[in-house]
Amino acid sequence: MAIAYFVGWPIALWWLLLIPVAVVVWIARTRTTVSNEGLDLRAVFGSRHLDSSQVAGVPIPKRGFVKAHLIDDTDVKLPARLATTGCAI
Repeated sequence: MAIAYFVGWPIALWWLLLIPVAVVVWIARTRTTVSNEGLDLRAVFGSRHLDSSQVAGVPIPKRGFVKAHLIDDTDVKLPARLATTGCAI
């Protein structure tokens, strides 16, 4: 049985090229921006804004994910990257 090749790669392996593309998109898109107005959370498939008045605190655990604790006793997971826009934290 002959295996189909396209420029040295078997055709069945071309989907592996999507993995680095997905990583680049995740790195470029995912971030948390802190400003005087609040937190801007941006993930690969969505975004959300939290006003400063909504955020009760941001506990930093030794392990796990950083979450914003809101005044209504809910937690919001923050995306991994952090960018500040000249505000006092």
